[in-house]
Amino acid sequence: MLLFFVVEILVLVYLNPNHHLSTIQDSDERDKMTSRATQQRGRALAIASITFAGVAVIVSSSNQPEGIGAALDVFGIAFSFLLVSFMSKTLIQTKRIWSLIQETTLEYGALYLFLSIVLLYHTYVSFPVILVGGFVIAFVLRLYAVRKEAEAYYKMPSGTDE
Repeated sequence: MLLFFVVEILVLVYLNPNHHLSTIQDSDERDKMTSRATQQRGRALAIASITFAGVAVIVSSSNQPEGIGAALDVFGIAFSFLLVSFMSKTLIQTKRIWSLIQETTLEYGALYLFLSIVLLYHTYVSFPVILVGGFVIAFVLRLYAVRKEAEAYYKMPSGTDE
């Protein structure tokens, strides 16, 4: 999934580099972006808190089954993505790419959190069908959203600030 994250950012920037690498000149648009970034920051912090609580529950458990390390690794990746999303708020006023990075790290952080829960359940249950199905659906929806975003950026004239 980390590869999907990197490829997604690179493809979206490649499709319209003038848009993503431009600065936000209009003060109304900058205020709108800052407001949206603040909302995203709150979401990232809330989900990161849930992630941290999940790790605390796992670590505090006296009966840790084999394979719990993989779930903890993925929890750590989720926490890292969510922290990047949280911390990128102030940079959004400089370049549009930071808004893309904030949104994408939030979404991948949530996906990694979901994956870590699937792995955690897998240590207790042989195959958590419902969770795996939910994760697959969420990941397919993310891929579909990326496709639609890519199509929109491809059709957007270079230099357009829409």
